[in-house]
Amino acid sequence: MILFGSKKKKRRNKFLISGVLVLLGGFFLLFLHFIALSFYLYWFYWWLDLVMHFLGGFWVGLLLIWIFSYFRFFRPVSLKLKILNIMLFVFLISILWEIFEFLIGHVDPSIGREYQMDTITDLVAGMLGGITVSVAYYCYEVNTKLKKFLKEKIHCCLFGAVL
Repeated sequence: MILFGSKKKKRRNKFLISGVLVLLGGFFLLFLHFIALSFYLYWFYWWLDLVMHFLGGFWVGLLLIWIFSYFRFFRPVSLKLKILNIMLFVFLISILWEIFEFLIGHVDPSIGREYQMDTITDLVAGMLGGITVSVAYYCYEVNTKLKKFLKEKIHCCLFGAVL
């Protein structure tokens, strides 16, 4: 009974620590965004917008992985479905962010083609962030399953032959 309680406590602690880290990452991203807006860094450094959209997509992907990992209700069955959900969710949040930028007047749609290119590159940068975190998550999951499989096979081969 004590072992079960300690295992449950470890899972809860892992959940809290990783959740705090994900939230701190989000707050740090917001902090960078407000600094960039306050000092007009987006207008001095054209590439900063792309970096921020990439980091935003990466963070949204991490947030969804955290949700999948610790809330069983949201946990899809297969790894491929998880990756697909991450990509769709990052794309949805990227679109919502672009709408938000438009509504607050952060962008000027009257410039026409430049506005369209800015929106497209922002969406692509966000998706690249989502793809990056998805690939890293996929590699981690496959590697973990492979290690578990090999450990079981080696254990069976070594100790099965002895018994």
